[in-house]
Formats: sequence, C-alpha cells, structure tokens
Amino acid sequence: MKNKLIILSIAGTFFASSAMAADQGWYVLGGLGQSTGNNGQSTLDNSLYGNGARGFSSSYTKGTVYNLDLGYQFNKFVAVEGGYIGSGGASYSASGGNLITPINVSGNISGAEIAAVGFIPLTNNFSLLGKFGVTSITDSASVNYAGGSASVNGTLTAATYGIGAQYYFNSNLFGRLDLDSYSVGDSSYSSRSDVWTVNIGYHF
Repeated sequence: MKNKLIILSIAGTFFASSAMAADQGWYVLGGLGQSTGNNGQSTLDNSLYGNGARGFSSSYTKGTVYNLDLGYQFNKFVAVEGGYIGSGGASYSASGGNLITPINVSGNISGAEIAAVGFIPLTNNFSLLGKFGVTSITDSASVNYAGGSASVNGTLTAATYGIGAQYYFNSNLFGRLDLDSYSVGDSSYSSRSDVWTVNIGYHF
C-alpha cells in the first residue's frame, strides 16, 4: 500500500507539472478573428454623405482577420512578440437614394506588429495578459461602380494595445483569446478598430 501511494504521488506530480506554463523560451502563435463593430460601414457611409449622397441604403460584411507571430518569453510575467497581421473578405455595398449607380467596395489590410506582453498568472497554466506595441498597417480597397472602378490604399504606423487570456494545455501547447485595438488609414485620416482573435500557440 505504501509503495502504491508513492507511485500515485509521483504520477500526480508528473501530470501537474506537465500542465504548467513555460516560463522562458521562444514560441509561435497564430489565430483567426473579426472586428467587434461596424466601423467600416459607418466610415464608408460618412464618406458618401460627405460627398452629397442622401437616402441610400448600405450593407457591410466583416472580413476575417488573421495573424502569425513569433515571440520570446523572458519569464512568466514578460514576453515580446511580433509578426504579420492581415485580413480578407470585407465588403461594402450602397445603392438607392440619389446615388447614380450602386457602389461596391472590397477591402483588406496587411502589416506588421511588435508588442510587449505582460502576464498576470492566476494558476500554473492560466494567465490574464495585456499588450502594448506598434503596428504598420496598409489598408487597401477596391471600389466598383457602373462605368468604372478605382483603388485606394493608405499606410499608417501607430500604437496598438490589447488584453487577453491564455491557457496552457500542457507545457508546450497553449490557447489564447485576444482583444486588440488597431489604427488603420493614413497620415490624413485614420480610425481605430477593435479586433478579437482566437489563437493557438506552441512554446519550444
């Protein structure tokens, strides 16, 4: 009986330690998500209103946001990560009112980000986190209407920040839910967009 208790104790210690978050080292992280609001629709509506359009109706489809990051964790409280952020599939359409022709817009973003990440461990494998960093994002759009088309784009370098929660399934594999705020536009006009992403990561 005594030997059985010792074996069970050793096994319990092993499984408990295998679920602990890694304290140091490199990791990769990738995720998918969407913006939280309809900033894109209101921005384009206001642009049409500013050019004299009235009485039209519009619709907006959110795009899918994706990211791929490489990070380094210095200890269980601090990490630095950076990588690529992009989106695709966003679309906007407006018609009716005094618009001469229906207008259709498709857009995407692509850029780079780097951020410092601070963790608040609540258990061995679950932490809350906060982020602050810098992004450089290019916002591109294609506008189509009867008789023509046009493309516009702008690049903006600005601060980014966010909050989230992270859970380690074992000592290497973890999941993370992030809510981040980004600025898109150019030097003459910009707007902020809040984006949530569900991420899977691997700690080497």
